[in-house]
Amino acid sequence: MLQVIYTSVATVPFSIADLRTLLTASRLRNSSAEVTGHLLFDGLHFLQALEGPEVAVKSTLDRISADSRHSDVNVLLMKPVTGRLFGEWSMGFEDSSKASQARRGYKPLTPEIFVTANLSADEAAALLHDSLRTAGSTN
Repeated sequence: MLQVIYTSVATVPFSIADLRTLLTASRLRNSSAEVTGHLLFDGLHFLQALEGPEVAVKSTLDRISADSRHSDVNVLLMKPVTGRLFGEWSMGFEDSSKASQARRGYKPLTPEIFVTANLSADEAAALLHDSLRTAGSTN
């Protein structure tokens, strides 16, 4: 089993409807490929963890990297793991955009936290884990 954590930058605006469409398609593909994970989105930057069979995770990452809606895909962590940290979701999701923060009371996540140069693999993993604990969201 392989775990990957990466960041990327949206090249197009994502409305809530766009995100829901993306998540629905991702969840279907991930479920059939036995890939689980969690996604954070701040309105511009994505932070995502993927885990599952090595071939399936690498294939998913390749598909994401080739998707023109993303740029600057930066893998922060790629390592073998013995168990799943995000096993409950084919793709958990937390929208941390300012609009959602105001609407749902999220604690602010500054854009700097997603900037690749400022985010280590350990910090990314901690942010994803904290999101699971505090939000428990599968929007």
